[in-house]
Amino acid sequence: MFGRLLAGPTSRLISSQFEELFGPENEADRNDCFTILALTPERFRGDLEILAKSGRFRIVAMPKHWQHRIIATHIPPTAPWDAYFPNREPNGFDDRWQKSRKVARDIFSRLFLEQRIDCVVSCALHYIQDYVLGVAAADLGTPFVVLHRESLHASKKRKAFTQNQWSKIAPFEGTHVVVHNKQAMDTFVDSGFVPGNKISARGCMRMDEYIEKINRHKTHAKKHDRVTFFSFYYGIGGVGAATLWNETAGNNFKKLFDQTHLAFARTAKAYPDTEFVIKLKWGDGWLRAVHELFARNDVDISSIPNLIVDFEGDAQDFVLTSDVVIAFGSTAIPESGITGIPVIIPMFEEAATPDQKNQVFFQGEMDGFLVAESCQEFETMIEEQMKNPHVSDAMMTARNLLFERWVSSLDANATDRYIDLLETLIENR
Repeated sequence: MFGRLLAGPTSRLISSQFEELFGPENEADRNDCFTILALTPERFRGDLEILAKSGRFRIVAMPKHWQHRIIATHIPPTAPWDAYFPNREPNGFDDRWQKSRKVARDIFSRLFLEQRIDCVVSCALHYIQDYVLGVAAADLGTPFVVLHRESLHASKKRKAFTQNQWSKIAPFEGTHVVVHNKQAMDTFVDSGFVPGNKISARGCMRMDEYIEKINRHKTHAKKHDRVTFFSFYYGIGGVGAATLWNETAGNNFKKLFDQTHLAFARTAKAYPDTEFVIKLKWGDGWLRAVHELFARNDVDISSIPNLIVDFEGDAQDFVLTSDVVIAFGSTAIPESGITGIPVIIPMFEEAATPDQKNQVFFQGEMDGFLVAESCQEFETMIEEQMKNPHVSDAMMTARNLLFERWVSSLDANATDRYIDLLETLIENR
């Protein structure tokens, strides 16, 4: 059993293993900025660097294994997801959760003084390794702020699932939650999990520089001889990790996945002087699914050297260096849309069935894009837009509205809004 006597030595041990991720090099500047402890820092996708570049924050991290060790003092690693949150209805783990919370509080009461921690941040409400620790920090008067990345509740099914999931969890005990858009904010408030005075929609910090890049890019528009297809997994728009590559799960988009990827490969073979990129978010199962599809259909990717499957390159860079973009169920749709290049959305196979329309992202908001309603039309659209790209003013207006509704303001002021919030919460603690 972990007790107060162990909190001191444990705190000192963790402190000795702290790592500064980003911060001013000058000692005087370091003393003038706030110190933020980032939980699970590898998942922030650039937000921590952006905050540090402002010169107002120093970002530190504790070893990830300590996050899990603190929680595991009372909650076993095999516990279900909801064991890592206090529930509205007793689930048999609430007492354990409170004990882990106390352990974290005892350790942090010493650790935060030594490391001069002004704020604790996480990038997702559902990260079980973060929530207990963050609430313990808030118990000590240190702001716990969740900069929630997963804000695309853009299908009826995704919104309903998320709202139902969080309706079972006791109200948020941290300081504040920031989401990208009002729709995500409404989902959490309507669930009863986050009170309206503890959540705000402030856009996406990473988009500020991207918007500025686009504005510069437009003045140097040129042909790139590249088409990029932002791939999707079978269960896109659905719920839970188990649906990602499950061929037998109901309401998946496996046929659409197969047909679009095979059509893309055929088009790549027909246009050897143009680079065709299939962009994945990660490798592993995703990469395997693509290669197995090609193997089953006798597509020898080595014989199509201009067809590239990538999971490491920067998505924004691919957008800005492409002549045509293809996407389905992804923020790549609005993010590519504001560049002014043709964006094709495949809406055939399962995507055209009434039963699965509640799973399609941006349903009823596709006026700014080229919608392919058959595989043949999909291939034809790619070829036509490669040769004669066209996006009307009306389409651009619709695209800009979609981007601001779901992603961020085109004023590129999200970073300032995040900084203002963090500084206010720290100064008013």
